[in-house]
Amino acid sequence: MSEKRQGGVQCIGRTIRILEFIASRGKVGSTEISRELELHVATVHNILCELVSNHYLVNVGGQYVIGPGVTALLSHYNPQAALGEIVRPYLQRLVEKTTETASATVMVGDRAHLIGFEQSRNSIGVIYPCWVWDDPFRLATATLLVSQNFSEERKASLYERLKYSVGQRVECDEKLKRAGELKYVIKDDAGDGQQVAIAVGVYSKGGLPVASIGISIPVFRVTPQAVNFGLKELIVTAREISASLGSKDPYENVDLNCLDIPDKFVEK
Repeated sequence: MSEKRQGGVQCIGRTIRILEFIASRGKVGSTEISRELELHVATVHNILCELVSNHYLVNVGGQYVIGPGVTALLSHYNPQAALGEIVRPYLQRLVEKTTETASATVMVGDRAHLIGFEQSRNSIGVIYPCWVWDDPFRLATATLLVSQNFSEERKASLYERLKYSVGQRVECDEKLKRAGELKYVIKDDAGDGQQVAIAVGVYSKGGLPVASIGISIPVFRVTPQAVNFGLKELIVTAREISASLGSKDPYENVDLNCLDIPDKFVEK
């Protein structure tokens, strides 16, 4: 690599670090940026001036905040296109290991969109009837994303759109609280949907939940062993995908040998 090109790549790396640092702090001055990132003051000043001139940052009385240029870039972000190809080989591997249907989901607004689907290798498996779900709570994967991403205001708006009763809202709140704490969902629809669905989150840089992956087991194949094995494989897979997206291990505090699951699925 030429010296000029190497310097250009280094500058890009520094620019990204500065943007990420400001985004994490909300508002920060050049002196703090220089100190925390261990960059020369002149280097920081030059990069900040360039970012401000291109509207990626705004200078507010000597403090820098993320600008409208970043928002413009985000408006073109398409999670279906961006993540669909990334998760496909992982879903295929999940099907090979668990033999059950595997899927990946993102939230677009307050609706769930499947971005990946791999059919079970068994002669009978779970089939999804559509790719867009108006009620995200029908999917374990989308339920997890709501628990991770939705504020109280967004949840209230979603409940209102779905015309949920007070009882339904209370029930959903309890499920969302548990899902948010565990970072995984086991949705037991054995009586209604004739399946048990398991979902875990996929995270990007900064620990942002961007998608969820899951498997669906028909009720006649549901055993404690199948549920435990499926959840473990999902967590291992989510760790790998998240790492490829720049995230730290989102399940670093999860002991695969001591998972918190419903009593009926505990292996004896």
